[in-house]
Amino acid sequence: MKKLTSLIALLLALVMILCACNQTKPQSTTASTSSESTSSETSGTSSSSTSGTNQGGETVEKKSLKVLAIGNSFSVDAMEYLWDICDSAGYDDVTLGNLYIGGCSLDTHWSNMQSGASAYEYYVNEFGYWSKTKKSIRYALESQEWDIITIQQVSQDSGRPETFTNLQNILDYINQYKKNPDAKIYWHMTWAYQTGSTHSGFANYSKDQMKMYNAITSAAQDILKNYEDIEGIIPSGTAIQNLRTSYIGDKLTRDGYHLNYSIGRYTAALTWFRTLTGASLDNVSWYPTGTNAVNPADLDAIREAVTNATATPFAVTTSSYAPKVEPVKTTPLTEKDKQILTEAGFNPNEYVALDLEFTVQGYYNSSSSSVLVTSATSTASNVVNFNGSRIFEKVAIPYGSVISIADGYQYRPEAWNDLDAKNSNRPGNVTEKIVVVDEEWWGNYTHRAFNLSAVSTKVMTAADNENLRVYIPTVENPTIPESEKKPETELLPSGNQMEADFAVLEQLGLVSSGAMAGYTLFDWNPQVASYYNSSSNSTRISSANSSATNIPNFTSSDIYTKDVLPVGTIIIIDKGYQYRPEGWTDLNAKTSPRPENVTSNVIVVDENWWGSYQYRAFNLSATATKTMTEADSAHLRIYVPNT
Repeated sequence: MKKLTSLIALLLALVMILCACNQTKPQSTTASTSSESTSSETSGTSSSSTSGTNQGGETVEKKSLKVLAIGNSFSVDAMEYLWDICDSAGYDDVTLGNLYIGGCSLDTHWSNMQSGASAYEYYVNEFGYWSKTKKSIRYALESQEWDIITIQQVSQDSGRPETFTNLQNILDYINQYKKNPDAKIYWHMTWAYQTGSTHSGFANYSKDQMKMYNAITSAAQDILKNYEDIEGIIPSGTAIQNLRTSYIGDKLTRDGYHLNYSIGRYTAALTWFRTLTGASLDNVSWYPTGTNAVNPADLDAIREAVTNATATPFAVTTSSYAPKVEPVKTTPLTEKDKQILTEAGFNPNEYVALDLEFTVQGYYNSSSSSVLVTSATSTASNVVNFNGSRIFEKVAIPYGSVISIADGYQYRPEAWNDLDAKNSNRPGNVTEKIVVVDEEWWGNYTHRAFNLSAVSTKVMTAADNENLRVYIPTVENPTIPESEKKPETELLPSGNQMEADFAVLEQLGLVSSGAMAGYTLFDWNPQVASYYNSSSNSTRISSANSSATNIPNFTSSDIYTKDVLPVGTIIIIDKGYQYRPEGWTDLNAKTSPRPENVTSNVIVVDENWWGSYQYRAFNLSATATKTMTEADSAHLRIYVPNT
């Protein structure tokens, strides 16, 4: 009896302890905050909530969100962090699904729907981690009672409505097989590529980021208007574009088009969360840490970009966290400055001089970094042969600016489109006395700086700085002398090109009237997907003898002697293209330094062009990296004198 009494007492004690534990267990602060904040914001969204009671008799709201994406790598980018974001905002039941095929288009989705193919990597995240199986679209649709199902076009066609011909078929299929009849369908509006992206599909938008963005938003608006089955738009593309206007800048991708693993993916996931739940981002406490960490100092700019995107999904909202532009210093022209401009045909009254803020005995190497190399940071022996300016943004050296270099000196206009990245195509030295800054000079670059040096190596001093001058226009459209305007030699129909070229050459005063009869268009025998590197050898590099990934970006000529390309030969390159005139003194020897790329529209071959070289060849490429075709070869033309 005593044993029975003791056992009963022990059981009662345990029950009391368990009850006490349940009554004192704290509620999640994040979840409570989320419930209060979102009660007035989630109207019309697709997340769901259920009510229950805890052991203390209190009513607890449980929120759930079930999202399926029929996508590709861009849906992977956008959803990677979505589960953690929802979890931190108080969502108790989150299930994410992503049907993934790399580069999958709407047409491919429709084809797979018709065939029922289990062609997708089917990623599912229910507990904070992703699992993967091979499944069909129908299987995924029927596997869960999804709240939201998203669809998107492959990125390169996301701004091309003519590629959406199967969209209604896809929507009908989703509606037929979705397990939850109330599931809402959203269009994922993807992002424009990073400036300078090498994605071949960028050509669909003239390799222009804003042109691509505007096309994407226009297509999304058409979809919302013309497809009643689509409930709304997830404006990831606008959130990314908004953030690009901040100090973070245009560096949100890892390869020019896929989002980077930190800020880029986090911004897209926040956009999905905000759009699909309507909840305030103030409820989200989670952000990536560790290897793919987001700097907490950047969170305000990210949240602002996302909030503005969901409020104004089809237009860019400039960030209030805009980049700080360092003020530039200008000075009135000296008498010498006025003389330089006047002799070159410019009106001195339209310019002021830019203070280049030189560091004596320092230089940049944009193919390495944007750090100024000085004796304090490097042991390089050539530091003393250069003076380096400060780095300028595009606004500081606008179109119409004039750059002047004195005889006996040269400058390298270093360039970057991201100060944290290397420039794979470092600019060459310039000795041309007058250069007018135009769209081609800036290209895709956002920052430029100058390395000043003497043509004949010397130790530089502060006194040498006056030999490089940059004049900034004080009027909106400065008067540019005709002699300094670059000719536009756009391709004309076959048979008219030589006539058009010589009309421009005559206008420039490079040939006399009727000179065309004295020249022949030279067949430079272009070989697509090949190039030379004269600093290594004289072997033509192609896929037959090299695994280099950049081979498709070049077309090369044969190797020529001076007899074939004599003095007086005229070389023309069209805007948007460049060539490297490789040179060798001996085909069995290496060349140092290797010739730089040339973008000057017209070059007339003279003795200096040949110099000590006995052999020369051409590598043709685009100034913005692209895969070259036979058609591109027409942008380099060589006219050889008949005598």
